[in-house]
Amino acid sequence: MQQTARPHVLSPQSFDELLGGGGGPATVDTLRSSERSWRLLVVRALLDSAATAPPGPLPPLTEGWRLLSRAWAASEDAREAVEGLLGYPAVGVWAAHTLRRLRGTAQDDAPLWAATGHLHAIAAAAAVRAGLEFRAEIPVRHGWAVLPALGAMRVPGPADWDVAEVSASAGRVRIAGRPLEGPDWHALTELRAAGCTLLLDDIDPYRDLRKPGRVEPVARPGEWQELFAPAWDILRRTDTEAARALAGGLVSVVPRPRAERFRPHSASSGEAFGGALASAPDDAEQFASTLVHEFQHNKLSAFMHLFTLYDDRDGRLHYAPWRDDPRPLGGLLQGVYAFFGVTAFWRRRVHLLGQFEFALWRCQTAHALRGIGSADGLNELGRRLVAELTRRVEPWLDEPVDVRARSAAALA
Repeated sequence: MQQTARPHVLSPQSFDELLGGGGGPATVDTLRSSERSWRLLVVRALLDSAATAPPGPLPPLTEGWRLLSRAWAASEDAREAVEGLLGYPAVGVWAAHTLRRLRGTAQDDAPLWAATGHLHAIAAAAAVRAGLEFRAEIPVRHGWAVLPALGAMRVPGPADWDVAEVSASAGRVRIAGRPLEGPDWHALTELRAAGCTLLLDDIDPYRDLRKPGRVEPVARPGEWQELFAPAWDILRRTDTEAARALAGGLVSVVPRPRAERFRPHSASSGEAFGGALASAPDDAEQFASTLVHEFQHNKLSAFMHLFTLYDDRDGRLHYAPWRDDPRPLGGLLQGVYAFFGVTAFWRRRVHLLGQFEFALWRCQTAHALRGIGSADGLNELGRRLVAELTRRVEPWLDEPVDVRARSAAALA
């Protein structure tokens, strides 16, 4: 899986787009390419750190890497499929969290062999995608054997942590002797719309962005699909280029339980480019706004893997209008970037609710930008980003809004 190393270059146009809170399809393609390199560096560091770790009941990690490389080299189509898997958001969380475990700065309840051995599950999923014939052993967590970005097989047994064999022959894939078409197999749901497909990931142990969790299949995945199609239509009609960029960058949505009405919960991580965690949306418009919000975080995180925007050594906390707790400088910078995108989204939604949301977020975003603009920790590039966002938001404060919406936003 060796390639000639080349430096990542962000064109002046893409650089300016990202500083202004945007980023078209070409810019997102560049970010995705740079994130691939970031991901491979973390995986390489993990493999180096795990070289002396006992493999437990699983084969050595070198066997998993060998299968992954074999899948990558099988064909051009297979290579593209394997690259997509390596770029899968949860794979990034696994690599970063497991590396921290190996270095003693993180912990969880999984045996270390099950954490490092997740590489075998990734390799097996890659081999399935590549159409290889193979045999491999993968971890079983609390009765589930997971193939990232594909699905999970229920493998009941007396132990919380176990091993299962994955095999593929004559076009049939089996886990622990059970075919993937059987009732114990839970395939990931694809959220489909014309021009965009996202995976609804309710099974990957590393989908929750911070530490491993259990497989929790969604009871009614069809409800997410029912909202995704109109949400995508809203995004496409609101800003076609922004929608195309989002479709090229986002890969998966991690479903969480429904939150308080009108207060959706969502999250993303710089270690999981292309991923968004979201509570069950109330309606399609809320779903669309949440996707915009989290994709803004994705873009800024990838941008900050290429460029330094601040130095937060003093650990000072700052007021964030949308939070009940004060935020570190990096968190507030992420917040203003995300809510700039949310404000721009609602600015184009001219109905009464859209005007209320626009009036609310334009004021909060402008307030936060004024506060962060004087922060000592920002470097020259960070101040330039804040100045560019401020330049775009300030004129929006004078745009007319229905008096009822404006009054409600002021109360909120």
